Amino acid sequence: MTCFPWKFQASFAKNFGVFVAEYKILELLLFAAAQKNLGNRDKLSKLVDWFAAQKDHNNVFDKKILESIPDDIFSLIETFLQP
Repeated sequence: MTCFPWKFQASFAKNFGVFVAEYKILELLLFAAAQKNLGNRDKLSKLVDWFAAQKDHNNVFDKKILESIPDDIFSLIETFLQP
């Protein structure tokens, strides 16, 4: 039960928010690496491995993201869907 969406003593929505935020950070890192011509398979695999190790061995990162997510995350998401 230490995996998403039950990693933290918080709502499912907040746990999902942490998952999405970390995914987007990884996506940004991968995009930046590709833009700097570091986009071969081995280097990207090492970057993913490094990122996973950093976040798995340091709960401060996850907790800071969790603190920044509002309790009512779904209403925040709804604002993106309004015209």
